[in-house]
Amino acid sequence: MAGEEPVEYPLALRLLDHQIEAPDSTPLANVDDIELELNDTELHATALLCGPAALGERLPGRLGSWTLAVWRRITLDPYPAPIRIPLTEVQEITSAVRLTPQAAGVVQRRLTLEAWLRQHLINKIPGSGAEPSPPAEPRQRSAPAVEALEAGTITVRLSALLGYAAYSGTAGLGQVHEVTALQTRPSAPIVGRMPVNGYVIGPRNTGTTLGYDRHPEHGPRLLRAGILALHRHDVTIAAADVTELDPVHRRITVGRPPAER
Repeated sequence: MAGEEPVEYPLALRLLDHQIEAPDSTPLANVDDIELELNDTELHATALLCGPAALGERLPGRLGSWTLAVWRRITLDPYPAPIRIPLTEVQEITSAVRLTPQAAGVVQRRLTLEAWLRQHLINKIPGSGAEPSPPAEPRQRSAPAVEALEAGTITVRLSALLGYAAYSGTAGLGQVHEVTALQTRPSAPIVGRMPVNGYVIGPRNTGTTLGYDRHPEHGPRLLRAGILALHRHDVTIAAADVTELDPVHRRITVGRPPAER
């Protein structure tokens, strides 16, 4: 619809770790990571990633390494990859992420092996944080991914980008704590690719605001006050002000000094 206002999504807050559902609200999986496509300094959120191959990259230390090692030994794929769900197969984003019927069917078939691995191996690791799951269906190894990446496409995972160091000239600004993207046509039947329009930068190791900066009325007052105080030096960076995004050295460079939030 012409003239409609885009909707802004904080990707870590609104998508990461949220439930993925079929059109009938049947739970399928969780969003274990988000794929971002890089073109020079422009980023677009293009796909959701789920399964042990995505989760293992986010788990800390030996736990993550062990998860990935077990997964590589179990799967028949020579280069096992996460289940990739393009945002062109996402119908809407609410408290959960709802897929199109076709994508939901493919994900259900792919998830039989992942569900078995999570239930019988990952859930049994102390400290994994995984919740008990219902009995898995018989494993299927041959179901294809929802969509393959085109050759030569450069992608960055959100979980990695959230740790990037940020600089203005030679001055360090801290780390990326949040990335925002726009759904440009909210009334469309699918979400589609979302251009990244901003970054939230803060001192190192302060973590996320858990949405208290955007929804100050939510949550216990004392907790809210503590989190906002911890993030009082956070700054918001417009994507247009980023002059360099370097995945090799895990850093972004800003062309002009940002303002505190």
